[in-house]
Amino acid sequence: MTIFLILTIPGKISAQFSIYAFPPPPAFSIDDLWNMNIMLNGSSQFETYFITLELFEKSHGKEAETRTKEFVMKTFLLTINKSNYESYVDKGSTNYLNTGFYNNCSQSGGRVPPGAYTARYILWGVIVNPVSGKVIENLLSYDLDIAEYAVYPPALIQVYDKDTINDMQPVFSWTPPFPLQTGQVIQYRIRFTQQYKGQIAEEAMLSNPAVLELEQNQSTVLHYPAYAFSLTEGSSYAWQVSAYSGEVLLGKSEVWSFSIHTTVKQNDQPPLKEKKDCRAVLTNHPDQGYSSIKDKKISFNFPKDVLVDNSFICRIYDADKRIIKLNSDKLAKNETGLYVIQPENIGPGIYMMVVQMEKATYYLRFKIDK
Repeated sequence: MTIFLILTIPGKISAQFSIYAFPPPPAFSIDDLWNMNIMLNGSSQFETYFITLELFEKSHGKEAETRTKEFVMKTFLLTINKSNYESYVDKGSTNYLNTGFYNNCSQSGGRVPPGAYTARYILWGVIVNPVSGKVIENLLSYDLDIAEYAVYPPALIQVYDKDTINDMQPVFSWTPPFPLQTGQVIQYRIRFTQQYKGQIAEEAMLSNPAVLELEQNQSTVLHYPAYAFSLTEGSSYAWQVSAYSGEVLLGKSEVWSFSIHTTVKQNDQPPLKEKKDCRAVLTNHPDQGYSSIKDKKISFNFPKDVLVDNSFICRIYDADKRIIKLNSDKLAKNETGLYVIQPENIGPGIYMMVVQMEKATYYLRFKIDK
């Protein structure tokens, strides 16, 4: 007797029995292979039935085997699928014949590793003979070829790795895993941990408790929720996205990190250092403090190890972002090795100096006293 399967190739139907099996989704587990209709055409002499399932890999031979419990065909149609297969298949009944195959499955949440597989379904009939005892007969057998391809895990897009941001409720995004079956529902688990000084992002993800861990279906965008753990200024965080189809892990993204910038508010400024000459070091962010001067003469230099191309442009802005006129917007070092500027017609107040080079911009906030 033969078996008929609705798959990629035509099947065959026996006179008394037929099976309609459905192909598993991408990234399938052995449990996903239990998805079929069994039909009894007319009456049968058998009292009970069971199905065995053997999984072969083209290069390695038989990898695993499992079977249903004995069942009774009370009607002409019996359906076994993910919603009820535990009533027919004992939990933990799969016998793994290859240690490497077992390890791959267990490490990926049950997902079968990529390969060229054949699933062999066999329908058995059972009858008790008063003379010979229990008789088991092979009724149907069919080999189903399955190609399982590698699934590419989610890829993070933003917040970009090692970025420093000002937003306390940033928007995160990533790509879905690939390939996916049409209509396949993907669940994403997004995990955030704090990253402490001296840790790399991967270490923080493995070692530190989660400050936020949540799940969502389908959407590959997350706006950090207002109700969640508050991100704090000056802190760094690691984040990672895992993709699941049901309980099967499709893959995990890389671990990226980001930092929340420390903003010094005007009312919380540190004590100002009053100098006749403001010998300051430029910074790469406009909010990193300021200095106080009295005679309107500003002496400054670039951060250590910065290669200065001497073609930079210097501009000063007041609190209303108006440009303050300079004697010259191109500067050179004086005999002390410092750059010196003395703005014209500048009064008391807080100002921002912006020094722009071809590939970088530097800042200095300063205060002119009365």
